[in-house]
Amino acid sequence: MGRSRGTFAAPTIVQNGDSVGRIAFVSYDGANYQYSAQIQCNVDGVPGIADTPGNLLIQTVPDGSSIPVTAVTISSAQVTTLAQPLPVGSGGLGITTTPINGQIPIGNGTNYTAATLTAGSGISITDGAGSVTIAATGVSATTEVTGTSATMVANNDYIANNVGLVTLTLPTTAALGSEIGVFYKGAGGWLVAQNAGQQISIGTSTSTSGRCGVMTFRSIRLLAGASGDGPR
Repeated sequence: MGRSRGTFAAPTIVQNGDSVGRIAFVSYDGANYQYSAQIQCNVDGVPGIADTPGNLLIQTVPDGSSIPVTAVTISSAQVTTLAQPLPVGSGGLGITTTPINGQIPIGNGTNYTAATLTAGSGISITDGAGSVTIAATGVSATTEVTGTSATMVANNDYIANNVGLVTLTLPTTAALGSEIGVFYKGAGGWLVAQNAGQQISIGTSTSTSGRCGVMTFRSIRLLAGASGDGPR
């Protein structure tokens, strides 16, 4: 099988898309021979001297038809394209969805669905191109304070452990929903110091606003309020 333009005696160069050759499989339908399948080669790019790109098409004829339909294309760049998704039983995902940032295949009982993860309580998810970042937004660490003072950081627990009073100062800012836990096991106890404009609210009780506000408890967990300033 071969192809040129022009004549046999005076051939000219083929053009992109020209059919180079094919192998046809035909079946007699009781009246005529009809296509059942075929393998076809086309020119797949602009040809030139020593440059003759080609592709291969594998085509089958659906039930109730006599017209070949492309099932598999192998391009001149050796990229294989399937008309139907590769099924799970053959090692595929069973879908043709192009995923957006952060989507991953999740089984649905039949094949897979391209879906993003859903954040639960205390969890944040950031989707990116080729990445999914999962972070805990709740308390992430515990710090034991053996001195007499420390400045607290949002989303941490603190244990006051000193024979004298331990003063723990709130962070100046904290994101909505941030938490801070304060506990003690030392004899001196602890005190939460506020920054300017901050208050601590427990039920209907609220500390005095500012640096002099004081409330005393054996243990406490603070939650940042809607204003986005220090924990309330």
